[in-house]
Amino acid sequence: MSKFDFPVFIFGAGATIGSGYYLGGDPSKKPPDNENFFKELDPKLQNSVPALKAICDALNIRLFEKKSNPEISLEMLWNYIYITRRYVAENLTSIVSMLNSRFKESKLTGQYPHRVLVNPKVGLDEKLSRLAEIDLIYLVWLILRSLKIQANGQNTYEKLFKETDLISEKNELKRKFAVISFNYDICLEESLKKLDNLFYYPNFGIKYTKDFIPIFKLHGSLNWKHGIDGHVRPTDNYEIINEEEFIAKGQELFPQAWKDYVPMIIPPTFFKEELFFRTGQEKVRRHFTELWRQAYQLVREASCLIIIGYSFPEADPHARWLLKAAGDRLSFIVNKYCDEKDKRKYENIVKSCLNKVDAFCHEGFDGCFKEIKEWINK
Repeated sequence: MSKFDFPVFIFGAGATIGSGYYLGGDPSKKPPDNENFFKELDPKLQNSVPALKAICDALNIRLFEKKSNPEISLEMLWNYIYITRRYVAENLTSIVSMLNSRFKESKLTGQYPHRVLVNPKVGLDEKLSRLAEIDLIYLVWLILRSLKIQANGQNTYEKLFKETDLISEKNELKRKFAVISFNYDICLEESLKKLDNLFYYPNFGIKYTKDFIPIFKLHGSLNWKHGIDGHVRPTDNYEIINEEEFIAKGQELFPQAWKDYVPMIIPPTFFKEELFFRTGQEKVRRHFTELWRQAYQLVREASCLIIIGYSFPEADPHARWLLKAAGDRLSFIVNKYCDEKDKRKYENIVKSCLNKVDAFCHEGFDGCFKEIKEWINK
């Protein structure tokens, strides 16, 4: 088997940053990474996420005040919400009361499940952490849903696959490949949706076989929802639609009512499954378990791995376990580092996760096409 027979691409946040998609299509506003996710928040957004603001205030995290905003990443905030929730219950009764009073009269109706607010069996600390979790997912959704290609801009995903002779200029598949993504945005699938034989999980109308080009998003997606049957499904044609539209179209999308109105986003924490999938969500959990199992099998079947914009975080042992499935398969790693010390540090981390790293490119996503093409054809 040659390296070109079945390459598997793995994308991290750096791929989104270099994808050619910008917030609102404005090239001065790059997609935020994990470390810089909250640095440019509009203070007006705090009105849309009152439970998250309450938790952050209790933890002395000034999320919406740029001058005093601490260095906090998206991953860190997610962990804070889970791990420290039992310490923030004091003096927050009024917040719950406020949320209850505003529930019927505000736009938060589609954001918070009423059963959580009124359930006497759910303690105040857990209640607020659940609502803050919903708010954080909603905030991620609000920010990332605005990603667009600028006018006359370049779609780097599409260029990558065409420059490496996987897709023709007419968007026809020339060679088999597969994609695993750790990103929430839908830039990748928007770039590839013209392809025939594309298997985009979750797609329950088509059973995955080796005839399809799979796209597996291991942390969920902005446009995934789940219903009372436990199935996870994308919204209308890969598009992100607002909550009112989604609720209105619920019967068209699936004949049963949807359980929650927030996107299916899995937090990048140590215990992502145990913390995110609560009692009653066993079916959804099984679907994500199957998704990771299929991705594991995909890595084992790959002729090579091409990993772009992924930082190999220590806080995600699930991903490291997945990468170990590569065994002795050759890997080509793309990231963007200018400082030699940072390059060496990153390369050492990568080599601790993969058995065979054949090449690195530190020029970033849009500077690696020629090297990838040469590498998979040599």
